[in-house]
Amino acid sequence: MRACYGKLYGAMNEDKGNYGFVHLLETDGSDRISKARLQAIKFPFFSFGIKEIKSLFPQKTDARKEVPLTSSYKRELLSCPWLSPSPSFSKGDKMSKSNLVVAIDLGKYLCQALIYKNGIIIETFSFPNVSFSGLKILLDKTLRYGKDPVFVFEATNVFWRPLYFHLLSAGYQCFTVSSSQTGASRKTKTRKTQTDKIDCKEVMEIYLKGEAHPTKFPPEPLVSLRELTRLYTHLVDTKTNLCYRIRENIYQLFPEWETCFSDIFCKSSLSLMEKQISSPQVLTRTRKDKLAHLLEKSSYGKFSMGKTEQLKEKAANSFGISVAEEAFSFNLSILVKTINSIQSQLSLLQEKIENLFSQVPQQLLTVPGLDIIPAACFVSELGQPDNFSDADQVVAWFGLDVVWKSSAGKGKGYHISKTGTPYGRKWMFVAAGEFIRHFQPAREKYLKIFKEQKVHKKAIIPITADLVKISFAMYRDGSAFDPTRYH
Repeated sequence: MRACYGKLYGAMNEDKGNYGFVHLLETDGSDRISKARLQAIKFPFFSFGIKEIKSLFPQKTDARKEVPLTSSYKRELLSCPWLSPSPSFSKGDKMSKSNLVVAIDLGKYLCQALIYKNGIIIETFSFPNVSFSGLKILLDKTLRYGKDPVFVFEATNVFWRPLYFHLLSAGYQCFTVSSSQTGASRKTKTRKTQTDKIDCKEVMEIYLKGEAHPTKFPPEPLVSLRELTRLYTHLVDTKTNLCYRIRENIYQLFPEWETCFSDIFCKSSLSLMEKQISSPQVLTRTRKDKLAHLLEKSSYGKFSMGKTEQLKEKAANSFGISVAEEAFSFNLSILVKTINSIQSQLSLLQEKIENLFSQVPQQLLTVPGLDIIPAACFVSELGQPDNFSDADQVVAWFGLDVVWKSSAGKGKGYHISKTGTPYGRKWMFVAAGEFIRHFQPAREKYLKIFKEQKVHKKAIIPITADLVKISFAMYRDGSAFDPTRYH
């Protein structure tokens, strides 16, 4: 069960010229969840009052029981204003009233379609993917049964994107259903048989329940910026994994290496690894003058004979593995060369990202500590600001909305949903770390939460959500950062 917090227990959003906060109203004690139970939960975000816990799927307002509120209320400024209701992404996006719906289960080369009209499944057929002939087959068979069809896709990998793009460009209304939705729906069935036709039926049922959503392609240069920033993120992750492999190899080959260099990824250290002068046996045989010259050149004169003697002394009494030294040394050389190659590609990517980002009207770089890569990733993952009605939706899209899990009346704890875009969430976490370093009010707020929780993640999450809300407001309004409005 997914929990979010809002009007049922008296939480209201109000704009007083700040970047956002929540007012909490006191209740008369008739809540489904007692105050004592919530206050027993040691979590800083819920120490100001009681909030709503509601279902993930939207319900009709007339079926919802309102809790009566007393006339007196208490206004409290939350230290974490991002804990307001996480909205449904399909809210405001009306489902088409067309009687003709086509559900499509996509594969890399072959797709299965199911035509549904007036409560009846009329026809199922397959057609080739990524080809204009397949698109013609789909439209010819569909348009025989009526005009203005609605196409519903299961968003599998990237196989749906070309066909979705062409149908959307032709003016047809298109919706998507995630594979996690179809998987969850399939688990509720007694029979576990899975075929393409059954998958189409699952997609159709999810659409008819109103749980599908329209996916929009952002305009240029945002779509290009998104692809570049995602590749940049992937290369950074790859480089990080290679660095972990270097640590693993050097620890087995020459454990004392880390005591010789304060940072094993400094230029001098990587230079010796690249030249396969990292094993104790090779270091012992290498002449002092040659090793000193290499260190002096790579460190721009910082290291010379002193570092050479230290390395030789450590190598003579190394506790490392004496077998496979040549293999470990060769691995380190390959890893360093790969990292250097990736770094050169990252530089090219960053230059391209900067050129595209300069074409986007924004003033996000006025935020203290916000660098161009996190800002470009935020803009590209967000798309058009008009797609979101308020900052709460943006927080939910970045997966920073709070989720409550409970079973049999026992709470299992609060955590962020991690839905939406993982790329944007990752870079906003990075930006939040720099934000608290360069902006004193954010640092004070972080330290206050950290003092209570003693956990960095629990303290940085509210700052990240604050930064997402601030960036959204600035991007939407085209305004610069105003430090007086941060609370």
